Amino acid sequence: ILEEAAKYIRDLIKPGTFSQKTLKRFKSFLGSKDMLEYYDYLVQRLDAAIQELQLDCALDTNQKVTCINNTVNEVDSNVKKLLKLAMVTKGADIREENIYVDPSKVEDDDEMETRGKTKRIKKMMYNGCVAVAVYKAQNIDKTRAVRQATILKELSACENIERFQGLMEKNELYVVTEWAANYDLEKYLHRSDIEILWDQKLKFAEGIAAALTFCHEADIFHHDVKSNFDMARFSNDATTSLTGQMKSIRWTAPEKLKNPCVPYSKEMDVYSFAIVMWEIATRKEPFYEINSDIEVSEKVKNDKLRPSPIPNDIIPEYENIMKKSWVESFRSRPTMYQISSEFHGFCKRYKAQRNNSLFSLQRYDSNASLSRTLSGKKFDFKAQINDDEPVKPHTRPAWKDITTALTSKNYKVAIEGLEQYAQSDAKEADLAKYYAGKLLYEGHHGVPKDEFQALIYLRDAAIRLPASSYSKFTPMAQYLYADVCLKGELYDRENGIRYLEMAVDASEKNALYLYGTILWNGEHGLQINNTKAKEMFKLSKSRGNEKAGDMLKLITQN
Repeated sequence: ILEEAAKYIRDLIKPGTFSQKTLKRFKSFLGSKDMLEYYDYLVQRLDAAIQELQLDCALDTNQKVTCINNTVNEVDSNVKKLLKLAMVTKGADIREENIYVDPSKVEDDDEMETRGKTKRIKKMMYNGCVAVAVYKAQNIDKTRAVRQATILKELSACENIERFQGLMEKNELYVVTEWAANYDLEKYLHRSDIEILWDQKLKFAEGIAAALTFCHEADIFHHDVKSNFDMARFSNDATTSLTGQMKSIRWTAPEKLKNPCVPYSKEMDVYSFAIVMWEIATRKEPFYEINSDIEVSEKVKNDKLRPSPIPNDIIPEYENIMKKSWVESFRSRPTMYQISSEFHGFCKRYKAQRNNSLFSLQRYDSNASLSRTLSGKKFDFKAQINDDEPVKPHTRPAWKDITTALTSKNYKVAIEGLEQYAQSDAKEADLAKYYAGKLLYEGHHGVPKDEFQALIYLRDAAIRLPASSYSKFTPMAQYLYADVCLKGELYDRENGIRYLEMAVDASEKNALYLYGTILWNGEHGLQINNTKAKEMFKLSKSRGNEKAGDMLKLITQN
């Protein structure tokens, strides 16, 4: 088109072309209806060409993204295969003599510390500088002990697994392992004198997930995943003894309880890991309210019982992994590799947020005072509780005064009262979190924009409102939380899409419009789906969203 126009102009500017007669004809031509129609025709062709170019670019980009995703999946699969091959090769290189420790290099430690009920564990020094735990290899023949020692040697490459030094023969057979300064996890969790915050709980769970992933990729099952971990076994080893199973019933998968003779599987380890996750979150023994292990077994088998309650301060992603991992159908449980990947993703995000002082992992409670600065992006949330002093009652404005301030758009006054309610145990607390989060996210009418605090309020509102007397506000809270996750500086695609789809299911008009826009443009990892996007826009328009109506007009015109 442009070449035709250029040729026409070149012909016009040739010497002798512009005679008076030609100029008159040219003026007449420019003013003619035919020329205007031809101009419109050229514009339409140009618009069509631009649209085709945009479509080609979009298709090409989508094709490249699909290709990249396929390549990443292929690489991921190959890495897992290489890990298995490496573990097999490493195991083949471990000779029996390499799993023994020279008794002359193991000496008594000055502390002379011993521990253990079923087996006496003694703290000693190996090579004069390494603290080790030494205990008798009880109720196991030498052949099996050597086999298990080979496994532990294989696993020495994993930093999340207790380092195995070897077997020691000194009249009897002894096991020599790394000395655990804080006992096992079970004892540590149940110590009432230690406060364990969520960042530490995440570290425990993520480390266990990484260790089990390492085992599973090498075709090694643990067989006894609980908070006081014991030894692992190869996947083709026999199942554990009945005595061993009785000690671990509270962590045992329902399919194993229903049929003790069924071969052990990785899915059973996944179930047991979920129970340990609950134990880490609550610091209680699973099914602590039931004294009888047999009764626990019957309720898990027949009533699909799971540990309860779920703590109020649990992190949503953590809870999601835990519940997916203890589902009844073992085929529906994720693999440890998938679990470890999810943990790595959301733990990395939380750690980054904590290290940058964006917001704390710990939710404040009803007696905590929330400290925060409004001048920038740095926030420090601290629970300032002194058990020696009586808790002073909060002086809050009446809720009707806050609603009046909201109605009259006196948001600067409203936000102060809303935050007081949000930090309280009042019945309006969850609704206050929704309104406070909305005002802080939008940041206008005298309210400083505070995206990070808004994220916390809206997350809590989206989670808690469904169970409150203000449940009708749930879809709006879910939409706003999704909006912050997808558009804010703390980008969180997983929760953004998850909560957006919840709001869409509830037909929230703004959520419908946002979801339609994402589908129309193929954003946030979703495939372009213009048909579904139009449906979203139509539903959003029918519920009063004017932007959706404008979008439909634009689509129709094009």
